Amino acid sequence: MNKEAERVNRYGRNPAGTVRRKAVAWLTSLLLLVSVVLPAAAQEAANQVLLRVADATGRPVPAATVEIYELGTGLVAVQFTGEDGLVRVPVTPGRTRLWQARATAAGYEVRETGWFDPAQGGVRAITLEPVGGELQLYVRDADGRTGASVTLLNSAGRVVAQGTAQAGRWVARDLAPGVYTALVSAEGKAPVQKSVSVGRGRVTVEAISLATGTITASGEVVDGATGSPLRGATVELVRGENVVVGSAQTGATGRFTIRASLPEDTYRLRVRMPGYTPVETDAQQVSPGGLLDHSGLNRIKIYRTTGTVESVLTTIGNRPIRTAEIVLLRKGLGEVASAKVDANGAVRFENVPAGEGILYQLVAYNAVDSLTVDHIDLAISDWFTVNPGGTVQIPLVAQQFNDQSLVRSTVTGTVVGPTGLPIEGATVELIRRSHVMYKATTDAEGKFLIENVDASQDGGFAQSPYMLRVSKEGYVPTREVVVSGTSTTTFHVPGGGRLLLQATLHPAMATVQGRIVDTLGRPVSGADVKMVLADGREAGRDRTDDGGWYRLGSIPTTTGWAALSVTAEGYLPTGYIDMTAALGAGDALPTVRLTPAETTVDGVVVDLQGRPVTGANVQLHLDGVKAAEGRSESDGYFSVKVDASSASIGLLVVEAEGYTRGGVVLTELPGPGRTLTQAVMVYEQNAVVEGRVLDQNGQAVSGARVELALEGSGQVRAAVTDASGRYRIEQPLPAGATWAWLRVKPESGTFAGSVTHGMDMAPIIRLTPGDTVATDLLVRR
Repeated sequence: MNKEAERVNRYGRNPAGTVRRKAVAWLTSLLLLVSVVLPAAAQEAANQVLLRVADATGRPVPAATVEIYELGTGLVAVQFTGEDGLVRVPVTPGRTRLWQARATAAGYEVRETGWFDPAQGGVRAITLEPVGGELQLYVRDADGRTGASVTLLNSAGRVVAQGTAQAGRWVARDLAPGVYTALVSAEGKAPVQKSVSVGRGRVTVEAISLATGTITASGEVVDGATGSPLRGATVELVRGENVVVGSAQTGATGRFTIRASLPEDTYRLRVRMPGYTPVETDAQQVSPGGLLDHSGLNRIKIYRTTGTVESVLTTIGNRPIRTAEIVLLRKGLGEVASAKVDANGAVRFENVPAGEGILYQLVAYNAVDSLTVDHIDLAISDWFTVNPGGTVQIPLVAQQFNDQSLVRSTVTGTVVGPTGLPIEGATVELIRRSHVMYKATTDAEGKFLIENVDASQDGGFAQSPYMLRVSKEGYVPTREVVVSGTSTTTFHVPGGGRLLLQATLHPAMATVQGRIVDTLGRPVSGADVKMVLADGREAGRDRTDDGGWYRLGSIPTTTGWAALSVTAEGYLPTGYIDMTAALGAGDALPTVRLTPAETTVDGVVVDLQGRPVTGANVQLHLDGVKAAEGRSESDGYFSVKVDASSASIGLLVVEAEGYTRGGVVLTELPGPGRTLTQAVMVYEQNAVVEGRVLDQNGQAVSGARVELALEGSGQVRAAVTDASGRYRIEQPLPAGATWAWLRVKPESGTFAGSVTHGMDMAPIIRLTPGDTVATDLLVRR
């Protein structure tokens, strides 16, 4: 056997060799199978495109919309991402056209990939950026309570959000980047206005603390003369010029407390009580939660309207004169009281009107020295004032002059009334040595003449002076005369000449009448007018007629204190207007001007083009609460009236059909009777997108569904084309302008882009309220 045959016998026929050959064959078959299967799997993977949508932090964005556009064809697929943020788009083998993907999701800006070759496979990432920012307000008060109302306005005056803080937290999402104004208010708290800045993709957090809106006024009212606490005094809290925002009565200890929800402003207290002169404290700036304290050294002192005058008539040697009448003269008016001295020469006048500017003088009349049994030459005091609630003691000393015969003279003069008209029939008494020496009566021109009068001064020698007393029924007697341009009570008659005098008589009763008007001088009818005396009694009451006139009757001009009080519906009360001086002078009472109680806010409502908006609902909110409401007229004009005496911040909110809500913050509210004029701009709420849908041959495509997708909202609005291929979509934009795009779903064919923009995909367009965007769309069949 040769070697070749032996090798064949060993390997070809040996059973072990046979097994080895079978193993080799199986491995060969497996490799062939793998060579077939692996290309098939690779081919399947190459037939789809993977797109991953994630946010800026890399987290997947589920439920995002992904549109696939093919170059030259248009829209080929619309899919939605899963929880992993992925979409898988099948690829038809053999096609070499480029693709572009567009992705959007609620709260995010739209993003595109740019054109790419789908045959390359792999995973393509699309990163979405937030379309806006988030604002979080944490609201607390000093007690930890959290309930509050929030209104948010953008820089253009649009109300973008309103709501109530829940558990002390208020959130507004998807806000366009910019600066906003937040108004936060709660019952019993001072409202807060805060400017906040919101950035794209950021969370802005602001903490707001609400302070109590209550202002407290407390203190004590005492008698200014005795220091004793006064019970029953009325205390009013006055804001600004003359707005009464609270009141209280003093208790047995003279204490009072007033609490009211009020804004920061100047405040003062007005105190009044029968028998006392009203007092107002100095104005002070007080913030919400603050205290207006008038206790201790700062307690309020009020003084009686009257005082007491005591006097003793004596000789130079301090011996009392027991026979005399003491006359109390009031400067500018005349004799207001008289009394006889007692056995000690003493006299006392009570309830004498007191206060600065009221001057008095004491004069002895028919005074006889009991020792000499002669009339005294002269006993007169200097002018003095009476302290309210106090007692003033005025010594009255009899004066002596040398008495010798001098030449005779003539005294003449004129008696007139307060208006300068002559008074006929007045009695003129020329007094010397405390009793009447000569008499005369005025004629029709008010003139009088007294001849053969003993001169009291001649050649530098002077004797006891003279005094003139003028009286007439219905008038207050007076001893004041004008000599050579000077007002005086005593005077000398020069020898051998003529002395010219003038005296003015004031009516004993004053007719109280006058007129009530508003700040523009227009009469106020139906106003309640009353005259109040020092003891709290009403001296007269009336209501004004159509001309604003009132008539209260007659009141003695010697009344110690009298004040006018006026109230009228729709106007601020006047409080007590002191009329004592006017009555005493016999003057006509001044015209009283009333301030309207309400504030007026008016203006115009216009759109973005400045055109007036008719029928808009205008609401005025004060400190977070709706206080007034009105509607704009045909020219856009509106006007609302409201009592804003207790408010600190106002908000005008305007709503009109087809427009977004507009708002204006009023940080400074006008006072009562004043007007604030404000223009409010509102924006049309809808944007309009319209156009035609055509095929590649320029023919109209009817029955196609046109969808408008808004960036960041997830909203899709649709319309169906008519027979001419036309569509029209009105899109409300309550948050303002936004970006959007259109796509078409025809019954047959593929959305191929925009004819107007010459694109294979839907162009991203800007939607602005009130504007119309025309876009023609293409369908390839």
